[in-house]
Amino acid sequence: MLMNAPKEFIDLVYSTENQQNYIGMGNPNARIFIIGREPAHDLNTDIGRDAFHQDQELNRSNWKNLFENKQIEGRCNPRRPFPNQKCLRADGNNDGTATTWVWYQKLVDLILGREYDRPYSLRPLDFHDFCFHTDISAAAAKNLELPTKKLRRHRLKKEVANCSRIHSSGNSLL
Repeated sequence: MLMNAPKEFIDLVYSTENQQNYIGMGNPNARIFIIGREPAHDLNTDIGRDAFHQDQELNRSNWKNLFENKQIEGRCNPRRPFPNQKCLRADGNNDGTATTWVWYQKLVDLILGREYDRPYSLRPLDFHDFCFHTDISAAAAKNLELPTKKLRRHRLKKEVANCSRIHSSGNSLL
């Protein structure tokens, strides 16, 4: 395996017990761990369904591809997704990103004490180098009301069980 990652992370990706396709994105060696709410994809549109497939459904197999030095499926490398994006909200006519990722970038910069002498809109989005992020729920939604509480609770229980298993081994992703 060419990519350096904690054994527990690699075990999670390859685990036959883990039935989740979405693990997360970013640096599995990072000391910053961000847990989001759910992916913001509109599954009522072709673009939204394709984005969900690329970002969520291919996530686990693309981690395996990285570990095995194979070609990434689709457009999203989970270690460094969308490396050419700028730190501004996408409007269809620029190289921007989702508002949530702009906030993640600002949060990571604040935690790390990073300051820049140019506007955020001119700098690249690089928070994935310094953190790992995942979502409580893999159920796509454009707002909090769409995934049911039952579905979010079910996903949260699975995530807590996975985290507990990693923590009980004496190791941590943080």
